[in-house]
Amino acid sequence: MYYYIIVKNVNLKDTIKYEIEDTLNDFYGKIIRSYQVDNKTLVYYIDGLTNKEYLSEYFNTLFNDHITKGLVYISNNSNVIKSFEQEIIIISKYIDDILSDNKLFVISISELITLTLKNNLNVDFKSTILKELFNDQTMKDTLNVFFDNDLNSLKTSKVLNIHRNTLNYRLNTFFDKTGLDPRKFNDAVIIKLML
Repeated sequence: MYYYIIVKNVNLKDTIKYEIEDTLNDFYGKIIRSYQVDNKTLVYYIDGLTNKEYLSEYFNTLFNDHITKGLVYISNNSNVIKSFEQEIIIISKYIDDILSDNKLFVISISELITLTLKNNLNVDFKSTILKELFNDQTMKDTLNVFFDNDLNSLKTSKVLNIHRNTLNYRLNTFFDKTGLDPRKFNDAVIIKLML
């Protein structure tokens, strides 16, 4: 299995490039090819990505140590190396569209798609759909945790440290005010894009 890893907005001094390459080779898989899109974007094509769950922690530490902010994109597995440069340029374009100066992201393809779609919805449209709940941070936090736990009420209640009835009350309130039910998949997709 092969994966792309794109590191964006990193200060590309040779020492940092070597550090990333050594770390990826030593702990995460064999680098088949590296590619530099521009002076702030590195791309690695890796065979057999392991310890994927620890990559986020590694890049957070790296960026903090070098006092920089950036984005790391980890692709789904890909067994095709052809058109490598074209795919990377396309993915980099979408990353540029969503990269914020004050955030560090380590994201997957589904998160990249969601962020791109969310950023293309204007604020007026979102506030029209969500009505007075648009500025309700408690409701937004509840919904985000609910979605992060795959619409599982029990897990969400535990993470939020609230009773399941309290969670159900919040979800019912959201449905009553918007007509969208977060417990239904199709509605949940729409709500996720609105938050």
